[in-house]
Amino acid sequence: MDINNLTTRTPLSPISRAELQGLYEKALQIGPSVATYLEKLVVYGQMEQRILDGARALLSLQIAYGSVRLENACKRGLMGSKSNCEVVKNILRNNMDQVCTKGRPTIKKKGICRIRSICVAQNLLIFKTFTV
Repeated sequence: MDINNLTTRTPLSPISRAELQGLYEKALQIGPSVATYLEKLVVYGQMEQRILDGARALLSLQIAYGSVRLENACKRGLMGSKSNCEVVKNILRNNMDQVCTKGRPTIKKKGICRIRSICVAQNLLIFKTFTV
């Protein structure tokens, strides 16, 4: 992926695009979810300086929490609708990257219910089916 090909809400200067490309390559080294989250920050960012600050802040979380936890937190952050560095920071601060989350039950057929659990830390997607 090339940052220059992304359509952004805010026009970015060539210098900013070059810096973002470097940050994106670092994000790819950490993991695909980190890179995808950084893309989301760039695409939905409102101001050029905020986009750069958010990208830098996201990658700086690796120093405090490590690559694995940052990757897991970004996976979990991508499930939500908000995209900013504070979301990932809160996930890490509250250790939510290391726990399984249960989804809402969905009834597929009459009398059968399925609950989708996502366990980010172990990279699992679990479906539990039971009769009602």
